[in-house]
Amino acid sequence: MPDDTDAQKPDVEHLEWAIDQRAKVQHTLLALYVYVRNTPPDDAWAYQEGLLDSLISAAFALWRAVFLADHPRTDLSIRRAQEEFLATVISTNAITFADDRRNSAWSLGFYMDTASQRVWSALGLAQNHIDGFSYKETVAGYMVSFQDQSVPNTRRAWEGLHSVVRILFNALNPGAKLPVDLLQDLDGPL
Repeated sequence: MPDDTDAQKPDVEHLEWAIDQRAKVQHTLLALYVYVRNTPPDDAWAYQEGLLDSLISAAFALWRAVFLADHPRTDLSIRRAQEEFLATVISTNAITFADDRRNSAWSLGFYMDTASQRVWSALGLAQNHIDGFSYKETVAGYMVSFQDQSVPNTRRAWEGLHSVVRILFNALNPGAKLPVDLLQDLDGPL
């Protein structure tokens, strides 16, 4: 029988998910690193740099968000986290991961929104500058609304964004062939 201290213990199911996803996004970051390290900027295709920068930004935001996605969010929890986050920034002039974690109701949304915005930016560049790339055909099924602030939907939105980052990286660097997981709905495969 669970006692009151169980409520304060980490959710093992979430930790398993988060560890798996953190490993996947770290592989994405490694592929981006290898690409940056081995590929000089292409002055003939300036959009390549914008696309690459958006992918790095989105991958970083997802890397940061993965361990923040373990609690449902409400308007009230977000407002309280906004207040505490701002108080910390103003009073200490610094934010650490512990601050992000303590204010995850707000900071999770920040990182997920940042990843989403950078993915949409990258999609626009890919759509207009990579021959044969069509985001409607390639990634439409991976884009999940983040409006439902439940933990399962947040995980699904995170996985969808990460898959799109990999799809876009593979389009930018066809030799990379990062694996892309099929997106699961809340009850099973799509």
